[in-house]
Amino acid sequence: MSQAHPNQAANLPLPARETGSREETLLSSTSPDPAQAVSKPAHSRALDALRGLTVLLMLLVNNVSLDYLTPTQLQHAPWGGGITVADWVFPWFLFCAGVSLPLSYASHFKKGKSYRDWAFKAVTRALSLLLIGSFLESVLLNTPYLGLGVLQLIGFAGLGAALLMPLSLEGRLGTALALLVGYQYALLHLGWNAHLPGTFEEGRNLVTALNNSLGVYGLRGLPSLVPTTALLILASCVGEILRSSITYFEKALRLAVSGGLMMALGWALGLALEFNKAVWTPSYILFTGGLATVFLAALVLGVDALKTQLLPFPLLVLGSNALLAYILPILGKSWVLEQWTIGGQTLSSRWLGALVDEWGRAGGGWIFTWGFIAFWWAVIAYCNKRGWFLSV
Repeated sequence: MSQAHPNQAANLPLPARETGSREETLLSSTSPDPAQAVSKPAHSRALDALRGLTVLLMLLVNNVSLDYLTPTQLQHAPWGGGITVADWVFPWFLFCAGVSLPLSYASHFKKGKSYRDWAFKAVTRALSLLLIGSFLESVLLNTPYLGLGVLQLIGFAGLGAALLMPLSLEGRLGTALALLVGYQYALLHLGWNAHLPGTFEEGRNLVTALNNSLGVYGLRGLPSLVPTTALLILASCVGEILRSSITYFEKALRLAVSGGLMMALGWALGLALEFNKAVWTPSYILFTGGLATVFLAALVLGVDALKTQLLPFPLLVLGSNALLAYILPILGKSWVLEQWTIGGQTLSSRWLGALVDEWGRAGGGWIFTWGFIAFWWAVIAYCNKRGWFLSV
């Protein structure tokens, strides 16, 4: 898959620097009952590992260099083609940001700050992501761009979820489900301009029509705020399990059951409206969110409960500094690999070509891909060692 484009819901990482609580991530919030929350766990290595796994998948999907040999699972599913591994990435970043909300919300109030302070912080983060995202999109497009790209979309979806954190668990669940039900109803029953109500075809559906109209104002992608905000809210409810004082094994069980229920509900909704990444259908939201919850359950057992060190280490390196891990490879690829030339060829083309000549299309392509990922993993590991973390 190519690098993130403003007209696509692409992949993107959202963690933050460890400043007292590592879970004060880009879009984190606080907890519905700060008075009771302060004694609960404020950090989970399992969540860091899941975020790191998501970053790793992002780097793989965005930079795989196999051309026509690229596995189907590393390509986004076509319209009506279900879900591939590549389609997990962006929802999982949203999910990680949402899970961290209760942890960060509790930390926020533990410091004696108010909800007003938190709301101001959430707005500031959203605006910061807007600026960072616009800068990256401008780099990719090679022209000034200000609009709703990947980071921007996540920033504002996170803002909506963060502002709703004072609601009870039931209130947040109800809000998320209401957003998804309303969104599905709109897709199935509402029309726009020349699009007939209930039309759901590639290029002919309500979201595409709205995006075409809003694109004139730089707001393409705005309709996606509804389902993505719902996902962040649902993930914040999952985060309450992670924040609780129960044993790791109880957490893993509750997470696994919750994830299974979300996947089942997503599958059921998919009978009426298919899994679809481009439009962010509710079935896609629930299924990928449930899948992430199941993975988190496994990591709670393997990382938090069993205290394993070696296996999660590569993921923890990326997961603890994921915003930097998102930005640096994009800038390095755009400004160096695809701009600098040797003998009339870009560095990227020259090195990949040499590897393909030596090892064949598949062998050379995989060496180049994993070499790129390993290089940036090492860069992030060095930054972590020096204490260079990027957060907003």
